[in-house]
Amino acid sequence: MAKIVTIGLVAIMLVVGFVIGLVASPFLMLQNASATDAVWANIQKTGIIKVGTDPTWPPYQLRDNVTNEIVGFEVDIANACAKKLNLTIQWNDVAFDNIILAVQQGSLDMGVSGFSITEERLDQVSFTVPHSTTLGQVIMLDSVIAAKHITANLTSLADFKTLGITVGVQSGNVEEIELQKAGVDIRVWSDSASPFQDMVSANPSVQAVYAETPVTTN
Repeated sequence: MAKIVTIGLVAIMLVVGFVIGLVASPFLMLQNASATDAVWANIQKTGIIKVGTDPTWPPYQLRDNVTNEIVGFEVDIANACAKKLNLTIQWNDVAFDNIILAVQQGSLDMGVSGFSITEERLDQVSFTVPHSTTLGQVIMLDSVIAAKHITANLTSLADFKTLGITVGVQSGNVEEIELQKAGVDIRVWSDSASPFQDMVSANPSVQAVYAETPVTTN
């Protein structure tokens, strides 16, 4: 069972000039131009773009084991855009489910954290065009599959409710919402790594984890 997810960088409208520095075509779905103008004016004045990210989603965002700096694929994209505009990114470690709110409130200019593009989020913020396609996947241990006598492919998230399987998920992502709508028993963490760590621990509280590639395949 898998679903296709498109990912982009989330931003308020005034950061449109930021991404246009990378490509010539329109890069954001336009929304509130007046709010955007104020933010972009401040970026130009300070030379700094305040970006929030949750560095627990490799290879998109993670902490370097040696330097402890935030690195990754999306980090490289954002830094390349800023360089083209002679700007500097101020990276901020922010819990994933707080980033969009921080962008809306103006404490951050942009969020770079593997955001899946959804209709609900488009009502709140603007996105770049998708830069990646990922798959939503459920991961289980072979021991759980055997214990639950799962002999065929599961066809929907509701199957986990029927089987009495508790699923781990990161707070604020689309997978959490889908599990809630399906009525599945879930346990939520603020980062992407903890659900997996719990599932393979000696005393797990979850029997499966719902997340996206490439996190599920790392």
